[in-house]
Amino acid sequence: MKTLTALFFLMPAFACAQAFNTSPFLKVQASAAKDNKILIVLLYAPICTQCNEVADKGLSSAEVQNRLDKNEFITVAYRKDQKDWADLKQKFNASTENTSLLFISPQGNLLHKSEGSTTFGRSYIGHMDRAVNNIKDEQAYLDFEKAYQSGSRNPQLLEQLLSFRMQMGKGYGDVLDDYARALPSDSLQSLNQLQKIARSAPELGSYADSILRANQDRFNEAWYRMTLQERVNINNRIISKTKASAIANKDRNKIMRVADFSFSITGDFYQKRRMPRMIYMDYYKATGDTTNYITTATMLMETLVMKVSPDSIKRADLARKEKIAQDQMQVTPEIPGFNGPVSGQRSFTFIPATQYYANDLNSVAFEFYKMTSNKENLEKALRWSARSLEFNEAPALHDTYARLLYKTGSRDSAIAHQQIAIDLEKKKGFNATEFEKVLVRMKSGEAKIDEY
Repeated sequence: MKTLTALFFLMPAFACAQAFNTSPFLKVQASAAKDNKILIVLLYAPICTQCNEVADKGLSSAEVQNRLDKNEFITVAYRKDQKDWADLKQKFNASTENTSLLFISPQGNLLHKSEGSTTFGRSYIGHMDRAVNNIKDEQAYLDFEKAYQSGSRNPQLLEQLLSFRMQMGKGYGDVLDDYARALPSDSLQSLNQLQKIARSAPELGSYADSILRANQDRFNEAWYRMTLQERVNINNRIISKTKASAIANKDRNKIMRVADFSFSITGDFYQKRRMPRMIYMDYYKATGDTTNYITTATMLMETLVMKVSPDSIKRADLARKEKIAQDQMQVTPEIPGFNGPVSGQRSFTFIPATQYYANDLNSVAFEFYKMTSNKENLEKALRWSARSLEFNEAPALHDTYARLLYKTGSRDSAIAHQQIAIDLEKKKGFNATEFEKVLVRMKSGEAKIDEY
C-alpha cells in the first residue's frame, strides 16, 4: 500500500549506501559480536518507493552521519529481493509493509525497533540513543526472561519483564496476561493499576483486556483521567496489535472484534463508516482474499470517499491552518533584543486533511492495479486515482494514475503522468529512479512495466 509522509522541508539527496552496506547478515552479526557493537539493520519497504527514499534522506542527514562516524554501530541494509530481508522481518516481527529499523545487540538480542520513515535525522538519533540505553539493561532483561521461562510469576518480576519487552519492541502479550493474573484482586480496583494495564494496550479478547474492562465504571474513571492524546494512542495500538494477531491466525472472529471496537471508539460519522471497512480490507489483503477486498473497497470508495468534495475539504483545511497559526501567534513569547523585546516565532506542523483522503483513494486504487485485470474494476480504480489528484498533487499519486492509465490502454496519457511524477519527485529532492524505470518501459510499449 503506497502511503505518503508529510514533508515540510527539503535537503540535498544522498545515497544511504554511504553508511549502510549489504553484506550477509551472519557476517555483519559476527563482526558486531567481535567488536562489541550494536548492529543497525535497515529493512526497506517492499513496495513504497517514497517510504524508502524518505528513510534514505533522513539517515543520510549530516547529524545522523556525524553520529555514525563515531563508530558506535555497524550498519547494514536489505531490500525485498535479498534473502536476509524476509528472514529478519519474520525473526524480529517487523512490518511487512513499512520501512523498519532494527537495533540488535552484540549478543543478537533486539534492543529496539522503529517502524516507518522520516526525513528528520533527529528522530533517528533518538532511536540510536534508546538502543544504547537499552543495551545497559540487556543482562538484567535476560535474567528476568530466564526466570520467567523457568516458571516464576512474581508480580514484580513480571512488571520489570513487561517494561523491558515493551521498550525493546518485543511481543509481551503473554507476560501482560500473566501479570494481570498475578495481581491481587483488590489491586485491580486501583486507578493507577488500571491505567498501567491500559497503557500496555492489551490485545482485544486477552485476559488482561477482560480484567481491564471487568468493572466498566471503574475503568472509565481511570481511562478518562488520561489525556485524549494518550487515549487515542492506546486505542490505535490496541487495534494494530489485535489486527496483526487476527491476520497471523486468519481469525475472522477476531478481526470482527477489531472492526466493532474501531466503530465504538469514535463519534465522527465519517470515521465510523471508514475505519471498520479499512480494517476488514487490511485483513482481506493480508490473507489473500481478493474477492472480499475488492467488494469491501468498492463499497467504501463509492458510498463514502467519492462523496466527499475536494473543494470543501480544502476550504476546511485553510480555515484550520489559519486558526492554528492565529493561536500560535497569541502564545508567541517576547524575546529580549538590543532595542527592547521583539516577537519570537514558533513553527508548527500542519498536515492537511486532503492528504488523508488522497492517501485512501490512492492506496486502494494501487491495490486494484496490483490484484486485478478486470476491466470494470480497473476503471473504478482509475476514477479513484483521478479523484486523489484533486485532493493532492503528489508524485506517488501521479505514478499510480499513470500505471492505471497504461494498464487500461491509455499509453500516451500514462507517459505524460509518469513524467509529472518524476518531475515532482525530483523537485522535492528525491531520487526518481524507480519511476524512471517504469517510464522507460512505458515508452518501449512493454506489456509488463513493473513487478505486479
